[in-house]
Amino acid sequence: MTAAPAPEVPKLRWRGLIFALFAFIVVSAMPVLGFYPPVKAWHLLLTTILAACAVIGWIRGGSALTAIVWLAAALLLMFRSAPSGDAYFWLERGWILLVAGVFGLASVLGGDRPFFGRALVTVLASFGLALVVLGARQGSFERLQLIVSGEFVTRNQATLEQFDTGADELVGAAANAPALARSLEETKERLRLAPQISSVLAPALLALQTLAALALGWAMFQRLSRVRIGPPLAPLREFRFNDQLVWGLAVGLTILLLPAFAEAQAVGLNLVVFFAMLYFVRGLGVLAWVTKGGLFVVLAVLFSLFPPALGALGLSDTWLDWRSRAKAA
Repeated sequence: MTAAPAPEVPKLRWRGLIFALFAFIVVSAMPVLGFYPPVKAWHLLLTTILAACAVIGWIRGGSALTAIVWLAAALLLMFRSAPSGDAYFWLERGWILLVAGVFGLASVLGGDRPFFGRALVTVLASFGLALVVLGARQGSFERLQLIVSGEFVTRNQATLEQFDTGADELVGAAANAPALARSLEETKERLRLAPQISSVLAPALLALQTLAALALGWAMFQRLSRVRIGPPLAPLREFRFNDQLVWGLAVGLTILLLPAFAEAQAVGLNLVVFFAMLYFVRGLGVLAWVTKGGLFVVLAVLFSLFPPALGALGLSDTWLDWRSRAKAA
């Protein structure tokens, strides 16, 4: 009696993934955008997540050599040229190791649950464990705030130096362009304020960057390996999540707007930014589904100029379910 053949892994395309990877690299590597992604070692974050996926694949019958190679690459990047006395360096690597470990455990125990659910659980559980560790030692939160704000200030100073060099060249080339000079000065002023904004929004930015890295690592491994470690990522046009997450946005707005929660406004602001970005992506999914992907890129660029409009589209999908309505019509 012959064994049944293993189910064939569907062929997955690279085009959308390459575009997403390019966008992730640009946002992570270009501080001039105004907000600084907390994890500057984005290549280490991706490599470590790929290593976690390779270990999951090995547990599910894949190659042990593949897991060893990815683990060796992650360890090499993690401890290469470690500076002495750089607390943020080790803080960043601690977060990467924590996320990779929690994600691997969630994937092994989660079976064939959809990716977004296990990724969201990974981020929430990682934050929870980090808060427990910090709360166990007095003064840890204050020290963490100093380390993070100091890192953003250091990055901002380097960015301002580069900006000043480029601005001087532009002003010199267009000496009779007062509009250009005003625009450069306004941009420089926004850059000066960036560390204050980034320090306050660091938890939300970290959660969003981690979710994006988990999605990219998961999708890349699904294309590089023949071992099925879980359901592949659905196309963006099918992106949706549990409608109950709207309460996260509601709680954030309540904390942010009510005077009774004035001392916790930073928490409310982070909740609003995090969930608003999720609904922004959901709005992109609705737009991609409606346009069948044809005019999606052009429309996405146009709508991105007005993020609240696209976020509102994603939020309204919670109650109106535009895609199901269109199918029924």
